[in-house]
Amino acid sequence: LDHENGKILGQAKCGRIKIWDEESFLGGCPTSPQIIETSAHGFCQFSLCRNFGGSGNLLVTPSERSNETSLWDLNDTIKPQLNFSVKPSATNLMCCRFFQPISAPFPAILSGFDDGRVALFDLRKNAPLIVRKLHDSPLMGLDVNLTEMKGVSCSSGKNLHLWNISLEEAKIEVFKTLEMPREGASFVESRKDGKIFVVGAWDGTVRVYRWKKPLKLANLSFSEDLVNCISFNPDESRGEFAIGSRDSKVYVWQVY
Repeated sequence: LDHENGKILGQAKCGRIKIWDEESFLGGCPTSPQIIETSAHGFCQFSLCRNFGGSGNLLVTPSERSNETSLWDLNDTIKPQLNFSVKPSATNLMCCRFFQPISAPFPAILSGFDDGRVALFDLRKNAPLIVRKLHDSPLMGLDVNLTEMKGVSCSSGKNLHLWNISLEEAKIEVFKTLEMPREGASFVESRKDGKIFVVGAWDGTVRVYRWKKPLKLANLSFSEDLVNCISFNPDESRGEFAIGSRDSKVYVWQVY
């Protein structure tokens, strides 16, 4: 959901992204959707820009080339505006985040790859500002705590890495590693207030962690199937987040 611009977006396995008008969709008579043909057939999900009203019509998606990240303008869905890649080339893009750093005048893209590297791109340049290897196994998910410019990433292994992002020094440095009891996590989501983040594991468990003095707060067990996606309610006072699972169900939980 993109409430700010009144849009509902959906992504299919074939790489097609559909964009509906929120009012007509929720009213039961959806208009014909806009369609973006990314021709991407990997694991990576698209990302809308966070914390930047001026980028309301922009989103980031996987590309037809498996190692590229594409920037699209919803006013021109014929072809991407820009494509971003790293050298030496990674095999596959696994995840991406599009966000506006509080301390910088430009939006940025974080891309995670199956060789364990993460790359941070400045939209003003067609080259990565930072490239850092974080995991020894494929990087499956990442997110950013915008209040403190910290990141968190998960992989097909047991470790979660928490890292500081310095745009001035062009560095990403790991400051904490948390070990999960079993291998494999597919998604991580940080709440906007920067207090907690949630990790969805391959075994269907969702783990809630705090950012301050990082520590696991809770295990939520509800399914034995893989977690595909997690999304917090924009109204943080309600403490709700939704989980999409491979068992075709959506689960809604409430935390503090």
